[in-house]
Parts: sequence; C-alpha cells; structure tokens
Amino acid sequence: MVRGNTFVKIRANARTYQRYFSLDEDLSFIRWVPSSKKPSKACISIDSIREVRHGKTTEALRAMKDLPLSFTADCAFTILYGENFESLDLFASSPEEANIWVTGLNALIGVQLNSTGNTDEQSSARERWLREVFEREAPSSSETLMDAETALELMQKLCGEGTANRIRQKLAEIDLQKADDKKGRIDSKEFIEIFKEISTRPEIYFLLI
Repeated sequence: MVRGNTFVKIRANARTYQRYFSLDEDLSFIRWVPSSKKPSKACISIDSIREVRHGKTTEALRAMKDLPLSFTADCAFTILYGENFESLDLFASSPEEANIWVTGLNALIGVQLNSTGNTDEQSSARERWLREVFEREAPSSSETLMDAETALELMQKLCGEGTANRIRQKLAEIDLQKADDKKGRIDSKEFIEIFKEISTRPEIYFLLI
C-alpha cells in the first residue's frame, strides 16, 4: 500500500478514471494522482475514514454497466470518510489487490480507534492480518501448513522482489531445526516471525505491498 497501486476511480455520474493510489509512509493519508484537485485535496486522512467495504456496496458501483469482465464485484471496494460519510468507490485489478487494501485499511483504522499508545495492540492487529493472509493462501488441511515455495512467493508480494535471498535464508534456518518429515513447510507463526525480520520497517510491515 505504501508503494501504491493503480485503481479505477468511479464517479457518481458513472464516469471512470484511472488513478494511482498510495499510503503515506507515516500512515496518515491516502493520496492519488493525477488529479484536477490541489494535492492537499486529492487525499483522505486515515483519521477521517469511517468504514471500508468490500464489493459493490454503493449505488455508484451497482449502477455501473458494460464494465470489462475483469471488473468483478470482488475487485470493488469503497472507502467511506468524513462527517457526511462521503464515498470513494474503486476497482482494483484483482480480488487479491482489493482484499489487501480493505483488510489493511480496516486493520489500520482499528488500531487508530483502539490505540492507547500500546505497541502490543498494534502488533496484535498486524499479526491477525498476516495470519489471515497466510491462512487464505495455505492449502486447506487440518495442519494449515504452507510449503516453502508458496511462502517465498507470498512474502515477496508483501515485501518486494529484492527480498528473495533473505527469505530463502530464513526458511533454510528454520528447516535446520526441524525433523526431516517437517522440512519444507512452515506454519503461520513461523511465517509471521520471518516476515517481521525481513521487513525493512517493522511498524508498517503489514502494509508493504
């Protein structure tokens, strides 16, 4: 999210605009470019966000017709903000991309609403989000384990392509501590711990997409 993604922005008149959205490094604002507005207006403060919804939940989104096949309901999401609950309606390029923003923003506003300056609360919210990501991608099984190659690909999506060697090293270190029949797979706890060490900025690791 800090690195940003290109979304299709939907206006009330059903017009569509392609815009590049990103989250400030201090996690205080979402901004988009290009925009006819002044830079100070082409943004939404995290403090002002009331709710983030996944799917076609607003009239503007439901009214959209003749959309490309890729514009499915699970690619849509809405950010409600401000005292009047204004809506920012968006289409991501994939369901996964939409889910990352919906989950990440909800985690972020949840931390802000409940934060008392306790870093343990922030860490807990981040770990819950990472666990959800892991369990969504892991093969269905009673053990909920993920093979090393899938874990590597998932972590690269979250941390960036330049982290592959560091991730492989951490996976290898974990394997050294396991019996042969347990090698090559990790659980959610191991995934989270590796991710914390790999991330360049731990305070926003759950948002580095």
